[in-house]
Amino acid sequence: ASSFINGIKLADHSSIQVNVNIPAHIVKLEQKEAIVIQGQTREINLNCIVEGTKPIDVQWTFNNRIISHQNQDYNIFSDGELYYITILSPTVKNSGNYACQASNTISNIEHKVISTINIDVMVPARVVNVREHSNLATDRIMHGSSMKLDCVADGNPMEITYTWEHNGKYVSSSNSRYLTLNHISHSQTGTYRCLVSNNIAGVLMSAAPYTDSYGEPMDTIKVLFDGSAQILRGYPRIVRISSDNVKHDETVQISCLYKPLEVDIRWEFLDKSNQFRYLYPTENKYTMDHELLFIRSVSDNEAGTYRCTVSNDKGYDEGQVVLEITNNVQPPILVSVISVNHESFSLMWRPALVPQGSPPLSGYRILCGPTTQINWSVCGETGATTIQTEVFNYGKSKFLETNTYKFTIVALNSNGASRHSNAIEANVAQRKQTNRSLNNNQSLTDKTNTSTKAQNSNISTTCDKIASLCATTFYAIIGLGATILVLFVVVVVLVSWTIVRRRRELNVDAIKPTHISNGLPLYTVSAIPWEREPSILDTLV
Repeated sequence: ASSFINGIKLADHSSIQVNVNIPAHIVKLEQKEAIVIQGQTREINLNCIVEGTKPIDVQWTFNNRIISHQNQDYNIFSDGELYYITILSPTVKNSGNYACQASNTISNIEHKVISTINIDVMVPARVVNVREHSNLATDRIMHGSSMKLDCVADGNPMEITYTWEHNGKYVSSSNSRYLTLNHISHSQTGTYRCLVSNNIAGVLMSAAPYTDSYGEPMDTIKVLFDGSAQILRGYPRIVRISSDNVKHDETVQISCLYKPLEVDIRWEFLDKSNQFRYLYPTENKYTMDHELLFIRSVSDNEAGTYRCTVSNDKGYDEGQVVLEITNNVQPPILVSVISVNHESFSLMWRPALVPQGSPPLSGYRILCGPTTQINWSVCGETGATTIQTEVFNYGKSKFLETNTYKFTIVALNSNGASRHSNAIEANVAQRKQTNRSLNNNQSLTDKTNTSTKAQNSNISTTCDKIASLCATTFYAIIGLGATILVLFVVVVVLVSWTIVRRRRELNVDAIKPTHISNGLPLYTVSAIPWEREPSILDTLV
């Protein structure tokens, strides 16, 4: 078949190809979030749909700068006509203008289109540092003068409200970051704290303050007096004091972190007299290395409270920590001397407690010695199941009747020895006399107990008889009382019934006027006897 266009005949089976070039254009720019809060949003996703004649060059820009695919703050990819960008872990530095920019070339003419969106990453107000703002050459501020405290903070928006506290009490609140202390005196010493907040979407928000290298918050400053004339800064401060719990015979480390670094440090230990005593470096026990205290071969004698004191020409600060020896057997309790033979003592005690997770008890060690001797001597050892033993000597010496001796016991396991049990004192001669007295007293007590048992038996028999008689009498009285009560009720009922009957014996038949006398009517009452059956009370009445 032939076709004609404007009278011109076209060849059979011919065709015409028409190419339509379309400039690049952005159909839609979509975003999930335009305003976010730093720290509360993991990512921001933007995407735009681009159409037009291929090839199309699509790029993302931030504040008019092209975002590279290698930028680790972003993830850029495409899927057909969809082009995406993801802002990873957005912070305030990601706030600004983002644009999807598409372009293509038609007939050597470049066509470019741009669509933008503004992203605002809000940041709750946060204290960066609190410092003294005066420009004095000296480090001291004289009594009666003034000083200015400066609270450095950041956030977005930067319209921040600053609230100051002095020793935990409210001082002021304003948009100014400064607090001026006029006429410095003792009443103005102490700790000053700065609290900040800003308005995010109608809500006052704040974040935790920045911290220093020790992990301490930077929102406070301390003002101290030296005597009564000056306020000092740069005072020493203990940031943290800590210790790990250890087992027997291990080396323990106690740390005392402080600032500034230019200070003197002193270590003390709370002894049994409840007094702190200085600790000095020793070859076999204590080693000091700046903020660290090392204790070798720790035992129960080293368990307790340690105090770290740091000082310089501005003042001092101190902190305490308790060192505990864990996972170890406890000492036996209630240790006592139960008997004394010739030149020997017999001891008894309650078993030791073994904490959960500790090695099992392996035995006991008996320590003794004269009370005049400071140290203890090993007087013997027993098995784990023993709770009684006899002690014949201490060390290589025999017990003497002229001496008084002290005893204590420690429990043993693979971790070592427990603390000492309660200490007791005893004397051989005194114990012998005491034992004889105890035997005599026991004999007398037995006789007394026998007599008392016989008396108690007689008393018990008598009480049983009395109890039986009392019970019989009680029930007889109860029966008699009940009988009397029943008879009384019967008599009352019969009497009441008789009285009612008597009152009904007269029956008024009629009351009519019979005649008139002196103009007044006179009445005659006639009574008809009431016939009734004879009552049993008639004979009684």
